[in-house]
Amino acid sequence: MLAPNEAFCVSSLAALREVNSLKSSMTKTVAEATLNSFVAKGWLMKSRRGRYSLSTRTVLELQTYLRTTYENEVIECTICMELVTRGTGCFTPHCKTRMHTHCFNHYRRRNNACPSCKEDWTAGNNLTKLRPVGEAAFREGQDQRRRARRRSTEEQEDGEGDEEEDAEPDGSQEQEQDGGVKEEPPSQPNGRGKGKRRAAPVEEVDDEDTPPPRTQQRRSSRRG
Repeated sequence: MLAPNEAFCVSSLAALREVNSLKSSMTKTVAEATLNSFVAKGWLMKSRRGRYSLSTRTVLELQTYLRTTYENEVIECTICMELVTRGTGCFTPHCKTRMHTHCFNHYRRRNNACPSCKEDWTAGNNLTKLRPVGEAAFREGQDQRRRARRRSTEEQEDGEGDEEEDAEPDGSQEQEQDGGVKEEPPSQPNGRGKGKRRAAPVEEVDDEDTPPPRTQQRRSSRRG
């Protein structure tokens, strides 16, 4: 759905590269087997050129999801108003006319002009100017441009994530500062403990002062 130029398809190599963007640990071998399973079950179509595109079944059954998820990428058929991933479009710049192949063939049986811009499709070689929708609209190098665009998007997302991470330390610093203030009261008991240790030598001094009375007793005994 994100293929440029309304190609709505992706090469097998580009599809396998998408594994790198998944959060799971799926290997490319498993991814290739999964793609083959989707093709076998009719969810995807694989062309002779090896390009994958959504099948008619997928477009019909997942139409609501596709419209919601890829609102800016999906295009509608001007005739039946259903989603278009393969068909024809008007060549006039800014004209929004897009049709399924069968809707275009049915419309052309009775009309020669574009239903939107009224351009005469039968004049000159205008029929050859009609733009294709789907794999026929694929141009060489589109996968590389899509890959580059994806990288730029991821870099922007990473940049936003870095900004959020830079903002987080401010809050943590405040918490550290608050924690520093809270840690000051416990330092007081430590000071009191030091005071008790200083008092110990005072008691020892008192013990040293006790001998003088003994000397006095000895003198008194001599006098007697």
